[in-house]
Amino acid sequence: MAEKKKTLLLWAVLLALMVLGCGRTETAPEPEETDPIQEEESGDAAGTEQEPAGDYVLSSVNATVDGGRVLRLDAIGQTEEGRCGIREVRVYEDGQLLQTISCAESGALEDSYTHAPSVEEAMSVKDMNFDGSEDLDLCGAVTPDTAPHLYWLWNSGIGQYLYAYTLRGAQLRPQSREIIAAYVIDGVNYADRWQYGPEGALALTERYVEDWDLGTEDFPLREYYQFPDGVETLIWQQFTDYDDEGRTIRETREVIDGVLWPVRREELEVTDGVTRVIRTEELPLPEPEIPEEPLEEESPEALPEGETPEA
Repeated sequence: MAEKKKTLLLWAVLLALMVLGCGRTETAPEPEETDPIQEEESGDAAGTEQEPAGDYVLSSVNATVDGGRVLRLDAIGQTEEGRCGIREVRVYEDGQLLQTISCAESGALEDSYTHAPSVEEAMSVKDMNFDGSEDLDLCGAVTPDTAPHLYWLWNSGIGQYLYAYTLRGAQLRPQSREIIAAYVIDGVNYADRWQYGPEGALALTERYVEDWDLGTEDFPLREYYQFPDGVETLIWQQFTDYDDEGRTIRETREVIDGVLWPVRREELEVTDGVTRVIRTEELPLPEPEIPEEPLEEESPEALPEGETPEA
């Protein structure tokens, strides 16, 4: 009888462990798996439309918003030939579906999926507008140039993410509340300065360009632009070329009264990759035009009262 009680007790313990094991929360499938998304237990999270074949939860990240609310963001998509594509992002709070973000709503994609080199690079969160809430960052495309990233900013007023803009090579500067975007397109180097205005709108204020195709072996064509009222305006340009004697000459030109005018000429020497200025010549600025004063019209002589001018 004692032996039977021991056996029954052992089975009871094993059964309890099995029950506890079944109650544990399973983790999301690894990126290599391609099982379709299973219907969520919550009716809000399930949705009624059938998922595209092969889509699954690629990755999940947590985002903190509104000073302490923690959201879970699930990237839904698929991997193919070593690349990762996200179709939508589902935002959960306390297990309940808060929002479904369709990547196609950005209007910046060739199809309804983003494209990234890997799952790890496909989605992240960061505070893009320096308001204390973490925003959504999705890699938009795999390209030989700097990849575009799509950004959805958290809107506390409606409690959802809203698509805001697409940037390349964004680097955050929280102290000055600005974003420096350094990127390459078709071999041309760009560095843009974006700043948030008083009303929270992001505006492009400056752009620096280096174009090696329009330069020499050692120096690119350099240009600097500003954007008053959103209009791209050239401020100065540096062009380097060789003169008839084979010397390297760099000329700086500035826009003066709407005209690109040479203001400085330098002779350069490049030794072991180090540039040295040999001679500098400041060029005369154009003299401002003095407007001609209009000729004064002679007033007719006054006639005696009652007389009229002769025909």
